[in-house]
Amino acid sequence: MKRLILFILFTASMLTSSGQTGLGINALFEGKIVPQERMVETRVRGKTLSKYQLSYFHSVRLQASEEETRQIEQLIEQDRGEQPYEETSGKGDHTILIQLPAREGQNRFLCYKRRLEKHVTAQWQETTVIYMEGQLSDFEQLKKILTNQ
Repeated sequence: MKRLILFILFTASMLTSSGQTGLGINALFEGKIVPQERMVETRVRGKTLSKYQLSYFHSVRLQASEEETRQIEQLIEQDRGEQPYEETSGKGDHTILIQLPAREGQNRFLCYKRRLEKHVTAQWQETTVIYMEGQLSDFEQLKKILTNQ
């Protein structure tokens, strides 16, 4: 019985560590910048993604303080490095799409979007970070997926 429990825990840890492993932004996905209780997390694998040419989708959505936003943006910049990217800003929104180096035959993308929310006592950033991998090959296809077209 102990072996079965250890096997299940090991398998679960391998699933959670795959994908964005090795990226700085993984600290956000692991709850090291913003507690996981404050994030809405979505993970999808398998056939439901095949029509989008993806094999893995992992996103977090949260309300980030100014300090948390600064930390997240530093990690995004670190992961962007010299990789191809697109950046847009306007009407309180800021979006960055990054094409990461392929790994194990899978193209990888990191998407970051923040929207300024002004509350009575503080400014919070509505933040979404998405990691995707699969056969998807360029920003145009990626933008179609992200805008549901």
